[in-house]
Amino acid sequence: MTEKEKFLTRLDTARKNGLVDVKFLFHPSRAVKPEEIFAGLNAIEDAIESGQCVCHSKWDGDEPVAA
Repeated sequence: MTEKEKFLTRLDTARKNGLVDVKFLFHPSRAVKPEEIFAGLNAIEDAIESGQCVCHSKWDGDEPVAA
């Protein structure tokens, strides 16, 4: 199953359980392939399901953000 298929399956289940809205806000510093986006979203969902606290704030290959 692709990362996209995995995410869309989760989204469908969430909608059936009452999810009304979901927003994704990101601004990577380079072009990001759709599978990378879905992989990041799935990693967040995996962490939530396992009870971990997670914040996905960096894509592989991004340059450090200047403070």
